[in-house]
Amino acid sequence: MARKTEFTPMRKALQSGKITPEDLNSLREALFFDIMGCLVRMQSKCRACGLEPEEVCLSFDHPNETKRKHYASVSLRIG
Repeated sequence: MARKTEFTPMRKALQSGKITPEDLNSLREALFFDIMGCLVRMQSKCRACGLEPEEVCLSFDHPNETKRKHYASVSLRIG
């Protein structure tokens, strides 16, 4: 049985001309640097409390560090 392919909202917006690939790349870059800024601020707050970021499970995954990941993420494990 053939699998139905559904387009993501991003792909639909690209195909309809609402955004261009250049706009999308600019947005991705801006968001990446916002996430990095957030991570740096959180690391500073951890160190101000006398803890290393790793001790409170703060981590950052760059999209190019792992296979098949096209996103950056900052995570904080609680509990």
